[in-house]
Amino acid sequence: MRLRKPAWIAIGIFVLTGCGVVIIWSFRHSDTRVTETAGNLIVGTTRAEHSTLIWVAERQGFFTSCGVKVQFKYYGSGFAAGKALAKGDIQIATTAEAVFAHFVFKCPDFRILASIDEADEVRLIAKRSSRIKSAADLPGKTIGLKKGSAAEYYLGRMLLFNRIDPRGVTVVDMTPEEQVKAVVNGKVDGIVTWQPHVYRVSQKLGEQGVFLPAQSGQTFYWVLVCKEALIERKSSQLKGFLKALVMAEGYLSQHEDEALDILANRLGMDMSYIKSMWPKHWFAVRLNHSLLLALESQARWETSRKIHASEVIPDFLNLIRFDFLNSIKREAVSIIR
Repeated sequence: MRLRKPAWIAIGIFVLTGCGVVIIWSFRHSDTRVTETAGNLIVGTTRAEHSTLIWVAERQGFFTSCGVKVQFKYYGSGFAAGKALAKGDIQIATTAEAVFAHFVFKCPDFRILASIDEADEVRLIAKRSSRIKSAADLPGKTIGLKKGSAAEYYLGRMLLFNRIDPRGVTVVDMTPEEQVKAVVNGKVDGIVTWQPHVYRVSQKLGEQGVFLPAQSGQTFYWVLVCKEALIERKSSQLKGFLKALVMAEGYLSQHEDEALDILANRLGMDMSYIKSMWPKHWFAVRLNHSLLLALESQARWETSRKIHASEVIPDFLNLIRFDFLNSIKREAVSIIR
């Protein structure tokens, strides 16, 4: 039976100042639209287990049975998918909730439809030779991560909890693939990353690797994000898309072995990896109240960095579309309004 991990509730106001060097990306917000065919949805995602429900729905034909044609575009991170959504290259992005909290300051038309995975898998990884045994050893170290991603937020949270001045830690912006090479080759002291990159590093470093939990007790959410304008134009397709994912959730609960095979084949990963990460995920279509609390905490951290034009915390209740999931699976919505 698939193990389900309880969602932790992140409570508290996190205020960080002077978070080191921050690279501010920019793009021109316009009405650029993807080339589309009536009934199609263009979804940007990563080749990772977070999107398991999508892969199951695709393999079992649930999208077709719900009247939705889905075209996929693949990105190296949820942050990259978010940028593609902002530019109009895709219509739905799968990304971490921390990335949504980052983007929404520049893209107030972004909306969350649901989360489809809850996980505890982000790790701080170092070589033993770096002498990083705990967060207390981070001052003076160089850490590689993808800026704007959940990894950057979790590192900031770790430093806060351990009362470490973030200015004493050098952060280098790297793609997940670059991080793996950098930590193995000793170009950085450590990295903060997620699966399957954690697994790939463990295969290369073996007993020479140090793997520390990086989430400090806060759940990682994988969310579906689109623009408000798409909701107005394609509400029936979006409802069909969510319905197909709910069907995939039901299938997964009854056919775990088959779902494991689907995921292994989709990612091209061996079954030992798939089974090792499986208990760390809760694949379900939900809108959980702890998601709202996480978003609010992340937004406070975003404003503390002084990188956005506005320091007003968004009202996330207005940025989450409850109506779609409410109409399909009301019991999956537990956010208190």
